[in-house]
Amino acid sequence: MEVRTAFFDDEVLEAVTSGVTQVVIVGAGYDGRALRFRRPGVRFFEVDHPATQGDKRRRVEGLGVALDHVTFASIDLMRERIGDVLAAAGHDPARRSLFLCEGLLLYLTPPVVESLLRDLRDRSARGSRLAVSTREDMPGASALAAARGAGRRLLLALIGEPRRSSFGIGEFGQLLERTGWTIVREVTRHGRPGDRRRRLLLAAEVH
Repeated sequence: MEVRTAFFDDEVLEAVTSGVTQVVIVGAGYDGRALRFRRPGVRFFEVDHPATQGDKRRRVEGLGVALDHVTFASIDLMRERIGDVLAAAGHDPARRSLFLCEGLLLYLTPPVVESLLRDLRDRSARGSRLAVSTREDMPGASALAAARGAGRRLLLALIGEPRRSSFGIGEFGQLLERTGWTIVREVTRHGRPGDRRRRLLLAAEVH
């Protein structure tokens, strides 16, 4: 988790110090980067399910923290298109953006993931960037790893966050390529011995 947090922090810091003025956090949850990396002239768009977003806003506003640099846009990613939601929220596709999808994509179905990546690409000016976390499963997972995976999936389903997507080795990179993105930075982390999967942190630019 520390590696993932540092990866996304680096992407945001690089963006806001290089002149990017729009940072879009998709599935923002309780992400605090809009507060930690606020800069004059930089607008953060937090896009999330209305229930989670409402709870977060109440908590932050209760602390007396100013949120004038943040635009909150509610969405159900399984039913709505993010392009429409961002347009209504005032996102400007003619200006460079950084899009963050951290800990999100495995909980969306493959068609929704592909539509999301295409929609973000369609709202990307030249020089925009996308940062994502995901994982790819290698063939031949051990019985122990398979059992662990089944247990995790059951737990996630019980708390209302079922895993809906899986990618084989190399598949996510191919998906990025066909939706208009070119990988420019990659961090690969492997799980426990016998786990037979790798966790990916990827930054991509439009092509």
